[in-house]
Amino acid sequence: MTRRRGCTLLVMFTLFAQLHVVHPQEVPKCSRDKSRRVRAILDEYLLPYVESQPGEMSSQCPLKPEKDIYKLQESYKKEIRRSQWKCTKCDKVFRSEAYLDKHFENRHDEDLTEITADVCLAEYCDVVHCDHDHSMHEKVEHVHHCKQAVMDRRHHHCEAIAHKCFPPEGDPDVARLHEFFIRQFCDGHTCDSNRKYFQLGPQGNDANLGWWVLFWLVMVGMTIFYMVLYCWQSESPQRRSTLQRVTGKPGPKLQRQGYLALFAQFFNKSKKKKMY
Repeated sequence: MTRRRGCTLLVMFTLFAQLHVVHPQEVPKCSRDKSRRVRAILDEYLLPYVESQPGEMSSQCPLKPEKDIYKLQESYKKEIRRSQWKCTKCDKVFRSEAYLDKHFENRHDEDLTEITADVCLAEYCDVVHCDHDHSMHEKVEHVHHCKQAVMDRRHHHCEAIAHKCFPPEGDPDVARLHEFFIRQFCDGHTCDSNRKYFQLGPQGNDANLGWWVLFWLVMVGMTIFYMVLYCWQSESPQRRSTLQRVTGKPGPKLQRQGYLALFAQFFNKSKKKKMY
């Protein structure tokens, strides 16, 4: 009997000791894919504007880049080509970013425990609309299946993040950043069919890229047009006399009309050649 009691006490003591063993810090699961999408949205629609303004993001803001739990590991990534990614920490090469993410989890998990960054950006996916593809089909589906109670809850959460990141009380510069965040992200949390994500548009260096491309295309097109017109005009004295006879050089207005007439004549002759 005494022997059984001793064995029972030994087992109980062993179990009790196991409960107090200090295990290594476990990193909670955080979706890398969602975190990456949230990070991309912040980099395009928020951070460039914040950096360009006199106000500052609060140190308590969970969206600060230095609080991102994957920020360090993301800095180790290098895309060699579309189908190759490299870990610059150990120089291993992988055929996709997904395999590189798996490598970080298996070989460099210490990066997540030895840093002070502890924010999982995936938890703020709903706040910044990272799960939406912004297509017309998605917009119709949203209107048909939208629940106002869910939208109200997300809007409230978004406003709480805005207050935490940009407290509007006191500093007018921070208050402007607060208003920007509300309009850019929070106003999109609604069942209204006319609602728009990211109302204030992208804020990065590429925001005006489309306008610059259009401008240069127009300039190149005009340059080619006038070069062709000049070469065709200079090809023979007869065409120069035609232009002089049409314009008469009385003034800019008739001169412009002469160029238009000459341009029309050029295309009419081209059409006749095609008919033969």
